[in-house]
Amino acid sequence: MLVPTRPTGLRFAQSHLASFFRSAGSLRGLALFILIIGVICATLYLPSSATSFRTSQDSGLTNTGATSEPSADTQFAARTSSLLSPGTLKLTPFMAMQAPEGVTLYASGCTTPSDSFNLGDALCAKASGVPPSVFPWRILWVDPAGFVRQSDTASSNDATEYTFTLPATATSEINGQTVDNRGTWRVNLVRSNGAVRQTAKFAVHQPLNPVTDLFVQKINRSADGSAPAGGIIDFIIVVGNQGPDDAADVHLVDSTPSGGTLVSFTQSSGPACVPVESGVDNDCVMATLAYGERAEFTAIYNVGSAAPGTYETSATVSSAVTVPPTTDPDPDNNTATTQYTVTAADGAEQCEVTCPGNIVVTANATQAGQPGRFVTYSAASVFGNCGTMTNSPGSGSFLTVTGSPHTVTSTSAAGPSCTFTVTVLDSSEPTISCPPNVTVTAPTGADEATVNPGVPTTNVVGVDPVGVRSDGSPAVYDDDGNEVTPAVVVPLDDPYPVGVTGILWTVTDASGRKATCAQTIKVNANCTGGDTEAPTIEAPADVTVGTGPDNTGCVVALDDELGLASATDDCTATITVSGIPAGNQFAPGVYTITYTATDGVGGVGHTASDTQTVTVFDDTPPAIAAPADASYTCLSEVPAANPSQATRGVVLDEAGNPLPPGPPFDNCGTPTVTVTETSTGAGSAASPRIITRTFTATDGSPLLNSSSSVQTITVIDPTPPTFTSVPGTVIAYTGAGATSCGTVVSDATIGTATATDNCSVTVTRTGVPAGNNFPKGDTTITYTATDGAGNTATATQTVTVIDNTPPTISCPANITVYLPLNSTATSTVATYTAPTGSDNCSGATTAQTAGLASGASFPVGTTTNTFTVTDAEGLTASCSFNVTVLYNFTGFFSPINNLPTLNSANAGKNIPVKFSLSGNKGLNIFAPDNPYSVSYNCASGVQGVDIVETENPGGSTLTYSPDTYHYNWKTEKSWEGTCRTLVVTLNDGSVHTANFKFK
Repeated sequence: MLVPTRPTGLRFAQSHLASFFRSAGSLRGLALFILIIGVICATLYLPSSATSFRTSQDSGLTNTGATSEPSADTQFAARTSSLLSPGTLKLTPFMAMQAPEGVTLYASGCTTPSDSFNLGDALCAKASGVPPSVFPWRILWVDPAGFVRQSDTASSNDATEYTFTLPATATSEINGQTVDNRGTWRVNLVRSNGAVRQTAKFAVHQPLNPVTDLFVQKINRSADGSAPAGGIIDFIIVVGNQGPDDAADVHLVDSTPSGGTLVSFTQSSGPACVPVESGVDNDCVMATLAYGERAEFTAIYNVGSAAPGTYETSATVSSAVTVPPTTDPDPDNNTATTQYTVTAADGAEQCEVTCPGNIVVTANATQAGQPGRFVTYSAASVFGNCGTMTNSPGSGSFLTVTGSPHTVTSTSAAGPSCTFTVTVLDSSEPTISCPPNVTVTAPTGADEATVNPGVPTTNVVGVDPVGVRSDGSPAVYDDDGNEVTPAVVVPLDDPYPVGVTGILWTVTDASGRKATCAQTIKVNANCTGGDTEAPTIEAPADVTVGTGPDNTGCVVALDDELGLASATDDCTATITVSGIPAGNQFAPGVYTITYTATDGVGGVGHTASDTQTVTVFDDTPPAIAAPADASYTCLSEVPAANPSQATRGVVLDEAGNPLPPGPPFDNCGTPTVTVTETSTGAGSAASPRIITRTFTATDGSPLLNSSSSVQTITVIDPTPPTFTSVPGTVIAYTGAGATSCGTVVSDATIGTATATDNCSVTVTRTGVPAGNNFPKGDTTITYTATDGAGNTATATQTVTVIDNTPPTISCPANITVYLPLNSTATSTVATYTAPTGSDNCSGATTAQTAGLASGASFPVGTTTNTFTVTDAEGLTASCSFNVTVLYNFTGFFSPINNLPTLNSANAGKNIPVKFSLSGNKGLNIFAPDNPYSVSYNCASGVQGVDIVETENPGGSTLTYSPDTYHYNWKTEKSWEGTCRTLVVTLNDGSVHTANFKFK
């Protein structure tokens, strides 16, 4: 007969009881648990994972996943490799436990840590925490395609160095398959049983041929993936770069549902995506998406008046960089398509919410002197188009004993809400302890036995525990709540069938708190005819499970999750189990559990065995909380981003107690914490500086589980700077001899403006000419005080340059001309080049202020010509030159002898003075008071030349005869014995003299 059984010594919680109670008594919790496990198992056993692990040796590479069954050492890596894709399920972290093992990468020489290399580079790794073992651990160098390119035996000496040289070419041929050597490689520290204990990732580049594996995911996050016509539907969009190189000009386009309209498109993380067209936010470009970086968006659309039915919408990501050409090794993941359903817009689709039942819990912590408990609970269940549900107070809040019961309001985005209560008690929780498990043998020929299960002990006074047998069944109801099949409740004192029957004992105190325990009743068949056949046994199906959410350690407790082995025997078979870790605590790795069926009364007889493989992987993301959002006035007040600022936040252990404060952590080791920062705005009231810091913790598991938390820092400086001093007006002069219409004013003369601000301030100036060479007139210097937020204040200073440099002018030399010969002309034409003045500034004018213009007819004698230059400031300068017009005087005629001859004449006589001016110039030829004589001392005894021709005394007269002027010079008798000089000054300014000695 078929005998269902389970591992000996394990807790009974299987079948339709254990998961039920682990999800707070909710069938919905059981379904959720099964769904999560199903998703994980399906992911691990996708067809791609069956061939994703490959091995190679130095002398011959093999792909065991493609040609034969993987060895025990490789199975774990094979089953987890598919989880490295961007679509891997990510679960919430809880508590960390330090793992002793580690692996670190270095550049060649094994001294400088590095995680980025180029093709052909040599690199090094060191492992730590490798325990001595009969079965050695290994170091595996794994390429992007999953091939193990080199395997080294891991030493327990932490100083051991493991070296590896990357291929020099972009691709390699392995077992007929072309493998791209660019991308993310891994160094795995692997236990002897194949469990990957630690992984170090590194990127391999080819600088001239970059590789960027962009991917996009689009997830319908509406409650049931549908919206009524005219309703709202929203999606989560994730864009990432799996490198190994950074991607530039990453273009994201999210398609608007057919017939719908965009309500909002917001970004929650990653580098800013700038819309290509203003107002079309779902078509945007990120300047750079670094290797390993992700960006998340929320897209909300109105589906419009689309007819009821199922539709598709997609998001696409691409990079337009072509120089150098960038390769995307997996273009298939550049488009993500998801479905959504449009339902009829009738009353049946209106949002309806149903709250969970009231909750009663026991205080186990104290906050601010108040006893209470951090209580977690789910939001209301929904029907229709409700949108996102929120609880107030939120799940995980600390609720006190004082004030209980606390009302929790669960509200939908569509509006409807409901309430339930949480009561926190400070009395002891109920406890229950089951009676021992019972094993009996059925009477001969019977398939059941009467058993007294006993009674549990409990601390609840006056209340009897209630036991429910597993061979009963609950009632079945239709959609309208009508009972279709009544419940089957088997009394505890009814006979128990051959096999194992569970009893779930429950005690409920007056406050509604429950305590449960499980008991098993095992009835063995009575084999009286002798046992002649060996049993057959079938182990439970292989189990693959992650550490899961809310796990506070690097183990997972597996009991009922392992399933039940089934054995068949002509009598009764007893099943024993080996290979289960102590306490059923499974750490990540691969386990082989052996189930052995032994027949015969008392378990002595034939045996049969079967095995089950249990694979446990770490999928618990680290716990991280960014610092609280903060506001500052000055940018200088904002602390620099540092990974050490992140904490674990409020984390509850399995008992609901908050863990001590501390840094981010992981359940299986210390996570790597990074922080990235983006900012917008200047920091002023009109343009606040919004700094977004994303803190990310990544564990060392093969899945590289990660969690992020965002801090938003707002900097608003509303106060502009103020000037404390501004230099006054400066007056400067061009000065004497200046050649330009300006002057150099030194910075020392200009002075310095100073300003103050509640934050930092910088003062700049504009308006100072090059070289500080200021032009004539007023120049305005503007001082601008700018603080770190971009607030400004301005002040001005005037520099006035006055032109005090007089102009200059230079005249030509004096000019002498003679009247025309043999003419009666008393004037003649003279020409010259008129001078033009110059000035250091423009605008000077030159004018003749005396004399005659060039080309005029100048009279006999000297004409003074004066020219004056006047600049724009009224400053003047003048110069003059003479134009002299002379007679053609050739000397005195006889009887007078010209110098140096001394004429001798009788005193008192008239002496004829004769001369020619080459034409009759009239009798007005003498200068005023001319001619005249002056005495001079002459040497005694000097005799002159006698003038033969003299005239009798009479008045001095001037007459003209043809071409000769005759001046009758009257001498005085008193001049006897003296020497005198006759001076004849003509009105042309010329002076003519002759010397006389009178006797």
